[in-house]
Amino acid sequence: MIINNLFSVPIVFFDISDDIIKKTLSRVNTFIDEKTDWRSKTILGETFTTYHIEKNFLGKIECVDLLNEINENVRHFLELIGKDPTIGLEIDTWVNFNPPGTGHQMHEHFGSLASGVIYLEAGNDSGDLVFYDPINLRTQSNSHNPGLIYKKNDFNFTNYRLKPQTNRMVIFEGWLYHSVDYNKTDKNRISISFNVGELRGEN
Repeated sequence: MIINNLFSVPIVFFDISDDIIKKTLSRVNTFIDEKTDWRSKTILGETFTTYHIEKNFLGKIECVDLLNEINENVRHFLELIGKDPTIGLEIDTWVNFNPPGTGHQMHEHFGSLASGVIYLEAGNDSGDLVFYDPINLRTQSNSHNPGLIYKKNDFNFTNYRLKPQTNRMVIFEGWLYHSVDYNKTDKNRISISFNVGELRGEN
């Protein structure tokens, strides 16, 4: 038997140094304490984030070393998927704050060459990152009916669950649907998310 595993979707992991994570987390906590009321809110549900108000978050809090890590690792990712790793890149970053009971619904980052998350503070049950099977015709077909599956393998799973891990950077293509489970711990989860696109020159 010859098997060709077609249409691969890579998800890549990088570990970030303790020094960079600790310095970033310290500045993020200062931002949260001085600029937001997130710690005092008790409403369960969605992530608190700067996504809609500040997409140069790491630049604003002067965490250039973590920005450099994103730049370098995304270039490795682009090379892996056969795209030019030397192109100019535009990097958007924002912070996510997840108290107990908060998560994030299924979404994608349309138009991004690469997207990702960096866990600054996360526990084992603080909310899995869940990726969904992107082949719509397969998920809509009776052949993918869960009732027919007697053994899960690389050809029949419908989602992939990733437990958050402090110091870990996860990179994936932005079109891939994903969600974040609810934080089931009694502690906050803090992360930095990013989108990376091709740098466009002025006309």
